[in-house]
Order: sequence, then C-alpha cells, then structure tokens
Amino acid sequence: GVPWLVPLPEALLKPPPSSTLYLARDGTPLRHLLNEDGTRSAPPVQFSEIPPLLAHAVLAAEDKRFFSHGGVDPLAIARAAWDNAQAKRVVSGASTIHQQLIKNTTPRSGKRTLGIKIVEALQARRLAMSWSREDVLTAYLNRISFGNLMTGAATAASGYFHKPLGDLTPAECALLAALPQSPSRL
Repeated sequence: GVPWLVPLPEALLKPPPSSTLYLARDGTPLRHLLNEDGTRSAPPVQFSEIPPLLAHAVLAAEDKRFFSHGGVDPLAIARAAWDNAQAKRVVSGASTIHQQLIKNTTPRSGKRTLGIKIVEALQARRLAMSWSREDVLTAYLNRISFGNLMTGAATAASGYFHKPLGDLTPAECALLAALPQSPSRL
C-alpha cells in the first residue's frame, strides 16, 4: 500500500540519545548535562518499566482511541475540523501518538504544510502497521518533551519528583500525562 512508499524517520529507528548523568557515591544525582539538542534525557526505558497508570493517563490525555485506529484517527480529525470551524481558528488538534512520534523524530524547519502533514500521516500509518502498540507508546514516552528541558518520562519522574519512574503515585502520573500537551506553558 501507499504507506510503504514513505520511509520512517531515521531518528525513530535509532535509540534516543541519553545525556550524561553524574552520580555521587551513594547514587544520588549530582549533575545532569544537556544533550546536543539542549535537553536532558535518561536512558530509554522498556514497556515493562512504564507504570500502567502513567500509560493509561497518557492515552486518556493524548489519544483515547490508541488501540483502535490505524495510526491516524479519522474521528479525531473530523472533531478537530468541526471545533476549529466553529471557533474560526485552530482550537483543537487531531494528532495521534503515532503522528506525534513521527513529528517528534523528523527534523523540520519552517511551517508544516499540508503536504508535510500528509507524509507524516502516511508515516504514522506505516508505523501502526509495522510496530506493536506497546513499542509505539514506549518510544513516545522515551522521546516526548515534558518541559524544563526534560525529554522522556524517566527524566521527568527524576527531574520533577526525584524518584524513579516505577515509584510514581497516581497523582504524579496524571501530572506527567498532562505536560506533553503544552510543556512550555504548563
């Protein structure tokens, strides 16, 4: 099909970079250096390390039909188009986690044109056809910005709450799930 005509972003096929972390002898973090892109990130986590509450909260906030669409959500597109037409400005988006992951791993300069959005949609469809949902969600949570120069859920858990990802409370999971929607504003 058509999705196989567009390659997945090269950065998506490589592990995300992790920044250098200096620890004290007792394991307490001393200094977390920035990556080349100006962010901090922990080594990527596996799906089994992601607290189920965090996964559910992220899906509720970002992509309610994650397990039922094919990488692009036509219902979300229709809803966003309706909301935006009613408001006569952009008030709502329709990007799935697949689409956000493609956008996040594709370097772009300038405005995202309709053509770029179509290519990204085809790439998101290809991603949905070739990766498991768990792999997509894991890659997303390892690569998304949580604000304050923190990339990835493990970095955010450490940076905001000074604890490992697996020790997050339900309230902390809910807060982290909300941050990617507008990390600089929140």
